[in-house]
Amino acid sequence: MLKKDIKRNKYQSGFTPSEIMRIKFNLFKIKMTKFFINKKQNLRRFQSGFTLVEMIVAVALFSVVMVMGMGALLNVLSANKQNQAIQTAVNNLSLAMEMMSREIRMGYNYHCGDCVGVSCVGTSDCNYDDAIAFEAYNGDPNSPSDQVIFKFENSRLKKSIDGGSSFLDLTAEDLVLEGSYFAVRGSDSTDSLQPKVLIVINGEASATSKANSPFNLQTTISQRIIDF
Repeated sequence: MLKKDIKRNKYQSGFTPSEIMRIKFNLFKIKMTKFFINKKQNLRRFQSGFTLVEMIVAVALFSVVMVMGMGALLNVLSANKQNQAIQTAVNNLSLAMEMMSREIRMGYNYHCGDCVGVSCVGTSDCNYDDAIAFEAYNGDPNSPSDQVIFKFENSRLKKSIDGGSSFLDLTAEDLVLEGSYFAVRGSDSTDSLQPKVLIVINGEASATSKANSPFNLQTTISQRIIDF
């Protein structure tokens, strides 16, 4: 009787151990089958790619962004190039202005007007003239061939050191000088005035035909040698 009770308690679930193992194995197999099916479906989803509409939209958005970005980049590069060209032109003008001011300050016998040779000798005042001639600090006042001349011609500043026989351009083509002139006061040694030269330079610094930067420069130079 005891053996029968033990056997009944052992199998009171209604299944034999082998049946229980088979059920567990089948449940495990079902779970694994579902796992691999889901994994395969996810893999197919990732490998399915994009539709034609999605590709068109993506390419269109990418093109718009690239066009806008390239346009902004080209504008920045163009502006930077123009600024560099204008800065170079302005530096050129500043150097020419400094050199001209120094030579006029050290010179004497200022004479206004475009002249050559003998016509440059002597002194004369003027209000608005495009050229000025003078004797260099180490020049011979009796020689007409060593006069220093500065003049505005063809929108550029030019210099001669041989009395006007030949001229050298001092400013670059990017500088367009318009309305520039010299004014001289006190050039005569008998007028009790120290000679002074007023230089006015107006023009534009241009990197391209579309980008122009106007400028106005003015300076007054007094002759270093006492003349009264």
